[in-house]
Amino acid sequence: MGLNTICTYMFWNAHEPVKGNYNFNDNLDIASFCRTAAAEGLWVIVRPGPYTSAEWDLGGLPAWLLKNKNIVMRTSDSTYLVPTLTFLNTAVQAFKNEQITKGGNVLMVQVENEYGVYKSDKVYLNAIKNTLLAAGIDVPLFHCDWPGKNYYDKGHLDGIIPTVNFGGKAQKSFETFAQYAPEGPKFNSEFWTGWFDYWGGRHEVHSVKEKIEDFRWMIENGISVNLYMFHWGTTNGFFPGANGSNAYFTPYTTSYDYDAPLNEDGEPNDKFFAFRDVILHKFPHLKLPELPIAVKKNTIPEFKLMPFASLVSNLPAARFFETPQNIEALDQAYGVILYAHDFDGELKGELKITRVMDKRCQEKNVLLYMLIVKSLKKRMDWQP
Repeated sequence: MGLNTICTYMFWNAHEPVKGNYNFNDNLDIASFCRTAAAEGLWVIVRPGPYTSAEWDLGGLPAWLLKNKNIVMRTSDSTYLVPTLTFLNTAVQAFKNEQITKGGNVLMVQVENEYGVYKSDKVYLNAIKNTLLAAGIDVPLFHCDWPGKNYYDKGHLDGIIPTVNFGGKAQKSFETFAQYAPEGPKFNSEFWTGWFDYWGGRHEVHSVKEKIEDFRWMIENGISVNLYMFHWGTTNGFFPGANGSNAYFTPYTTSYDYDAPLNEDGEPNDKFFAFRDVILHKFPHLKLPELPIAVKKNTIPEFKLMPFASLVSNLPAARFFETPQNIEALDQAYGVILYAHDFDGELKGELKITRVMDKRCQEKNVLLYMLIVKSLKKRMDWQP
């Protein structure tokens, strides 16, 4: 397509699923990822968190943090900050030798993620900045926020390059940006090429017409652009996150197609070719390789699902508590928990569950209790 840099998150909850047990192997091998990108002629921008957002479970923060009920996430609260800085120091060791200053291809490293949109805690941000530097980062640090001086004031630190995220109105966004950050490079760190889908919502489709003029204006004016997303695909397992509040809950679908220039199965679409034409118009001497031949899709014949094993007979040994425990207290990060209770005597009343939600929806503190009544010795009248 003509792009020269790939930007990647590092998800803390994938790299440290259990406190103190780190994984930088296989699909989590950030150094190999950088070297593979270099072999393809790409520079790399690393976004190590600790919070990433990205429609990912708890924005990348590990579930075990929530075992401490008093923890205050994304702040200088010591119960949060100590493990955060420990992870960041460990994460840097995994890729610091891939920096351009060491002969590698890592150009920049991000500090937190859209923090000015969320809160203002400069002690927290400075701790992250100083930890990254002390751990060995010597390429430029940057932070991203939405256009607006209020976001900048809350999220900016001296010595860190400010950037902006948006999905439209590029010229107006950079005019706003120039009013409070007139110096330094112009970098649209996330140009939202589409949007995510959530259960119960409409499928997001954002046309070439909607996006192309903003993209063209930035390319023609020498502005660096990171396409969010260029390609994603399918979020595996229980990693899709959610947004939520007292009023609504929107869990994201397993598909993270995002209506990106490469669709979920890796095929280029109209947006891909339109963006590529803009790049080639600006850089007519750019030599691009031929696109690979599309992968032939399999046809899956009809099949029947048959019972295999009883869920109840395969449960682990029960654990007993006076009150229901949340999933993190039971050292479980994902999945579901069967809650059961035996009642004695006659019971009447209404069982009302008004907010069925997930504790780890992004930036909110809500809780899912999947309550299953195991047995009732006498009939109980209840309404769901």
